[in-house]
Order: sequence, then structure tokens, then C-alpha cells
Amino acid sequence: MRILAIRGANLASLADEFEIDLAAEPLASAGLFAITGATGAGKSTLLDAMCAALFDRTPRLEGHSRFRVDDVAGDLGTTDVRTLLRRTATSGWAEVDFEGRDHRRYRARWSVRRAYDRADRALRDQTMTLTRLDDNARLGGTRRETQRAIEQALGLTFDQFRRSALLAQGEFAAFLRADPGDRAELLERVTGTALYGELSMAAHRRGVVLANERRTLVAVRDAAIGLTEDERAHAEARARAAATALAAALADEAALVDAGRWRSTRAEVATALERAVVDGDQASAAVAAAGAQAARLAAFDRLARAHGPWLATGSLCAASDRSRCWPASPSPP
Repeated sequence: MRILAIRGANLASLADEFEIDLAAEPLASAGLFAITGATGAGKSTLLDAMCAALFDRTPRLEGHSRFRVDDVAGDLGTTDVRTLLRRTATSGWAEVDFEGRDHRRYRARWSVRRAYDRADRALRDQTMTLTRLDDNARLGGTRRETQRAIEQALGLTFDQFRRSALLAQGEFAAFLRADPGDRAELLERVTGTALYGELSMAAHRRGVVLANERRTLVAVRDAAIGLTEDERAHAEARARAAATALAAALADEAALVDAGRWRSTRAEVATALERAVVDGDQASAAVAAAGAQAARLAAFDRLARAHGPWLATGSLCAASDRSRCWPASPSPP
């Protein structure tokens, strides 16, 4: 964040319009300069204008007070930032150009006026705007939204700004007395060193992980048992013997697998043989039955050749009692 210019009009002891261009020479290359002048010359008013444009607040008016300021249209609280408007003035404004934390240029403007632009009328509510100068884009809408957009662009809240970038009205001592954590956060925001804080925390976390890994490896190393030369030779011999035994066991396993396959094949062959024997027996029975039938047919054939005429008018009977088969007349020859 860097302030580039401060402008305003009709604020406190500064009448009409005023401008301080911090981006132009001789201030641009001054590095360090002082705001000096007689009491009431407007030194603090410049800082008030800057804070009013950025935050709608000023350190000089901060605090709780029961006192009020007489105004032509009523009393105003002493902390009301509108009291910056000069008496008899109908309107006033403050404007600040700054470079945000994203390295883009912005213009924040605060303004206030009296009703009907008459000095004897009541003060209207102040207005705030924020413009990004690179593309003239208006940011924010309502005064609250505009305030959030300004804080986002600056990277600082009002309290952080007045304790680090401003430190007006003797507040440097308050900054030194601030909590170390708050002071470190402010310094990181102002100097842009927050990245180094993140890197430091990441390095610490990585260091913790590596330390734990180292302790684990050391514990494993310490738990390892050292061997003498004789013990090592004996262990190597046992390892070789175990390797030989393993090879033999693997060979036995292969033989057993082959034997198992042979037994399975043998069982299948035995089953097929049993089925073949049964089929053979059935075939033999069928052959025997066919032989008996063939013998009967041969006998009938002989009978038919011998008694052909009678058989032509008679009937063939297979009964054992021939008297029931041969017809009574004519008698067979």
C-alpha cells in the first residue's frame, strides 16, 4: 500500500481546494519529509482528510465523549466525522489516490454537504466512492460496501492503518505497547513480509516431520542386533541350507502336483472302464437275445419250406399245445 495523493476542500482549517501529490517531484524521490507549520495551519487536517476518504473516520475524533458541537441545524457528536466541514461551507470533500496491495491504483473519495446547498441547513449523510483508476471501474455500492472494498484494496483496517501507516497524535507509543502478536501482524501487512511468515511455518512443519522420521530410523537402527564374523558366517550357512531346503520342497511340491494330476487321470480312466464293462454286458445280452430270435426265425423258415401248402391256409401258432394251433381239417401231412 502506498499513498499517491491527498486532495480536499473546505475541511477544518483548510479552506477551498487543496492537493498534495506524493507521486510527483520533489516529494516522489524525497523518501522522508516533514509536515510543518504553525498551530492551526492544517497539518492534522491533511491526515484527517486522508483517513476520512479511506475509512470515514479519523484518529483525532476517535473516542467516547458526551460533549456535542453546536451546528446551525442541531448538535453533532464530537466524534462525528462530518464536523470536519468548515463553518459557513455548504459542502466539502476529501480524496486519496493510493496503490493497493495488488499494485493497482485506486481513488477513494468522501464528501458531505448541507441540504439545499445552504449554510443554514442541516448536514446530509456523507457519501463514499472507490474507483479503480486503471479501468475507471466503480467498486462497492453502499457506504458500508465501499468501506469493505477500500479495506480489501488497502489490505488494512482502520485500526491497523492508524497504528502502522499513520501513527498520528502520539500513537507511536501505543503501537510499541501493543500486543506482540498484533504488532507482528501489522508489520507483516505493512512491509509485505507475510509470505516469509508462511514460509517459516511451512519450514517448521516440515522440520517436525523430518525429525520424527529421523527418530524412527534411529530407533530401528538401535534395535538391530550386530553379529560377529563367526555368527555372520553361521547365519549365511543357515541361509544357504534354508535355500537348498526350499528348492527341494519346491521340487517335491511339483512332483506331488504331477502325482495328483496322475491320480485324477487314473480315477477318470477307471470310471470310463466301469462304464465300458457295463456297456459290454448290455451288448452281450442284446447279442444273445438276437441269437435266440434268429434261431426261432430259422426254424420257422425250415418249417415253412416243409409245409408250405398247409401254412398257406393255416395259421402259425407258437403255443406248446399243438392241438390248439393246428386246424381240425385239413390235417397236416
